[in-house]
Amino acid sequence: MTPTTTVSPMSATERDTIAPARGMSSLYPAERWEDALITGNGTLGALVFGNPYSERVVLNHERFNLPQWKSPPEPPDIAHALPEIRRLMLDGHYAEAYAHSIEAARDDGWDGIEWTDMYHPGHALCFDVASRGTPGDYVRSLDFETGEIVVRWRDGLGEWTRRSFASRADGVIVQLLRAPSDGPLHVEINADERLHALPEAVRFEKRVTQDTLELRGRYPSETGGGGFTCATRVVPTGGTCYTDGQMVKVRDADSVLLLTRLEWHRDAGERAAQNLRESLDAVAADYDALLGRHAAIHGEMFGRVRLDLGASPARSRSAEELLEAQDEDVVNPALLETMFDMGRYVLISSSGEWPPRLTGIWNASWNPSWRGDFTTDANVNLAVSGGNTGSLPEAMEGYFRLVEGIFADWETNARKFYGCRGVLAGPRTDGNHNLHRHFDEGFPGHFWLSGAGWLYQPFLEHYQVTGDETFLRERLIPALVEIAAFYEDFLTTRDENGKLVFVPSYSPENAPANTGCPAAINATMDIAVCRETLSTLVASCENTGEHPDAMPRWRAILDALPPYLVNEDGALREWAWRDLADEYNHRHLSHLYPLWPGLEIDVENTPEFFEAARVAANLRGQGNRSAHGLMHMALVAARLKDGDIVHRNLTQILHDEFIYRSLVTSHNPGHHIYNVDAGTSLPAVVMEMLVSSRPGVIEFLPALHDAVPRGSITGVECRTQATVDRLGWDLSARVVDAMLRSRVDQTVTVMLRRGIESFTVSGETLASHGRHGSISRDVPLRADVPTALRVTWAAK
Repeated sequence: MTPTTTVSPMSATERDTIAPARGMSSLYPAERWEDALITGNGTLGALVFGNPYSERVVLNHERFNLPQWKSPPEPPDIAHALPEIRRLMLDGHYAEAYAHSIEAARDDGWDGIEWTDMYHPGHALCFDVASRGTPGDYVRSLDFETGEIVVRWRDGLGEWTRRSFASRADGVIVQLLRAPSDGPLHVEINADERLHALPEAVRFEKRVTQDTLELRGRYPSETGGGGFTCATRVVPTGGTCYTDGQMVKVRDADSVLLLTRLEWHRDAGERAAQNLRESLDAVAADYDALLGRHAAIHGEMFGRVRLDLGASPARSRSAEELLEAQDEDVVNPALLETMFDMGRYVLISSSGEWPPRLTGIWNASWNPSWRGDFTTDANVNLAVSGGNTGSLPEAMEGYFRLVEGIFADWETNARKFYGCRGVLAGPRTDGNHNLHRHFDEGFPGHFWLSGAGWLYQPFLEHYQVTGDETFLRERLIPALVEIAAFYEDFLTTRDENGKLVFVPSYSPENAPANTGCPAAINATMDIAVCRETLSTLVASCENTGEHPDAMPRWRAILDALPPYLVNEDGALREWAWRDLADEYNHRHLSHLYPLWPGLEIDVENTPEFFEAARVAANLRGQGNRSAHGLMHMALVAARLKDGDIVHRNLTQILHDEFIYRSLVTSHNPGHHIYNVDAGTSLPAVVMEMLVSSRPGVIEFLPALHDAVPRGSITGVECRTQATVDRLGWDLSARVVDAMLRSRVDQTVTVMLRRGIESFTVSGETLASHGRHGSISRDVPLRADVPTALRVTWAAK
């Protein structure tokens, strides 16, 4: 769809001369905020619409949550109801058991599902300039390597440019407005708080001087007060700067520099605002110097991994052109490459104190879908799924801080719901707490047992990638011990075979086909997460010597876990319980946890369950076709070595209107609901289809489709303390070239499932088959010594 804004786009030839080496462009301004270009430093974000004469830049801060309470209420105490819930479920009365839990919650004062605090924007920074005819040669662009947005156009006054970025180095949003080439700059700058769904209870105060715009928002005192401040310092070069009390006006300037900072306050008093003004005054008003400091940090992070699909001639094509050129059946390498870069850019730019929310850090509404929170049963894990293997420890640290910051609330959840020690995570958080009251008659979130282990899986992956023993001892093992304590207390019921029973249980967000009730028994995810948690603890503590008294208890639980089951279709069952039937048409894939993100099921070690997982994946419908479901399936398919499913799901994301003109993704097709996790997980899918890894094993091209016949990738981290510094492939030549670098001395089994005709290590032939037969070689690696590999395969 061509926007209605009247501009004449810049020609493709001219765009070629100014296009960033890694970036994107758009031929028209944004008419809705979802199409605005984004910049961010992890904490501060900006949505830049790119309107030539009447610009709006919506400002965001990752901590801006509208509080609902002075202190969040605790979960209802329903532990006393557990015996009856279990009795009813074991007798097959699932709905009655579910209803009994709801009744117990209401008896303790709970009056319905409670949501997280609302994530909200700051305000729109608006600037108006006098027009001189219809803008021509228009283009807006985003440089992924610097985070800089540039808006360009030409009119009767000459050539115009506006530049902006959010600085990681200086913690400020920086914008530069240049005068047109044939005349001075006149601009009016205003702060507008009137954004979508602004609640009346939030009060604003505006303070305007000749060179400062300040907007202070105050939350209602009855919900705890506090608030936020947004301040912009206006620095003209040449000309004059003054105020009429409502806005800052600049006349006859050569350029205007805007420095903006936003802060969240527990006490939104004058002292906080004064501190913010003083901090802004201390920032040097030099755009190029500010950009240089920021770009050095951001660019180094972005450049650690690079994908090249040979799409260089098409890289300067606009977002509109790339999206229009995407076929419904075959992936467009230029768009895939661009979206890979965009996914990494979004993850970097929205990872600060915390990881990306559903909307990243960008939002122009006071009522975003699902409150713009962190949805923990799928989305936030998908959002950071490319962080560890994509060499972004800074992004993962934000994720780790989020999880560790809400960990203490999990102890309350476990005690209140089940009378257990240990921890139980809730399915959503705003970052401030995770006291679990998000459940109701249709959503049994209080029966979800696996949240804590699921949320700690990226911690385990971080350890597998880095081998950081301090991280293992201080951050992973202590948390897993608490998760294990919950299992020790909760798992007291056994079946007729002496196996432990997970009752109640819940597989997000699905229900068995024959009951229609999501409350269930033995969700496969619950079994898998428990097994992963306890297996990791046993293996880790055997090495560290910690918790010797607990080891027999953990081993006993592992020995008594119920087995996975395979149904009459040959598919891995979503509930390992005799009378619960699978519901295939659903977007979530929780029962395939042991395949992804777990590493329990693989074709070499568990071939029976690998085949059952393959059948389950092929029978799975797409439910409402949510983008996170498509990407989750693509990650599962990559572990299944199924390039066809990976390619099909990637193509749907690229073709079926999941991508706005900003190249940010939506939750649903048809550009419906701004959601970043499909975009930020796309690099994880691509990396997983090119390089699969587990401790001691690296596999090349496990799920590569023929639609991507050649290319290269650099910097992929493997779950065996090694890095693929570079991987190049050419399917027509039947060759892979790779450079591996290990953190430790080790022997790694390198696999190529297409077959191996020849295999050389630093030029020397390695003929002996590896531990996985003729498709593998065991390669000795020395710490920090690059090792070159070349692998060829025979024609078929």
